[in-house]
Amino acid sequence: MPIAARVGGPDTRGAGSGPSPPVPRHDPEPIEARFPQLGPLAGSPGRHGRRRAQGRQLVPGPTDVRLSGVARLTPDSARRLVAAHPWSPAATPPAPLDAVAPEVPPGTARRTSDAFVRAVTWGRYEADFHFDPEQRIMVFDALNPTRARSVPPKGA
Repeated sequence: MPIAARVGGPDTRGAGSGPSPPVPRHDPEPIEARFPQLGPLAGSPGRHGRRRAQGRQLVPGPTDVRLSGVARLTPDSARRLVAAHPWSPAATPPAPLDAVAPEVPPGTARRTSDAFVRAVTWGRYEADFHFDPEQRIMVFDALNPTRARSVPPKGA
């Protein structure tokens, strides 16, 4: 399985409405640019698009962008993430955008890591990452993710 992600447009799970969802694109660049900590992605590029993040409880405004998706990691990337961060069973399942949810393989384990979230976001935006090390699957959902920088911002 390649990566699959969606960004921008209305979220049918919440109140609020907006433009219709965009047609997904096949390009790993938005994921790799924002989450380089995932390492190389396995397989060919999956789906993604841009969508406004309306109808989500943590959304402060209608111009926010939500990036949600599923990525299959390489074996080396999965081993590195297991070794680098403590992962615990998630209390709740991942909640990706409706258009991404079918891309989550059945039986995907749900493990989360606050340390991994801090390493990715540097506290600048909200994000959830659910990792299945055995299947090498990362389900992610981020609000206003920024492109990665080489140094953390002050105070992070």
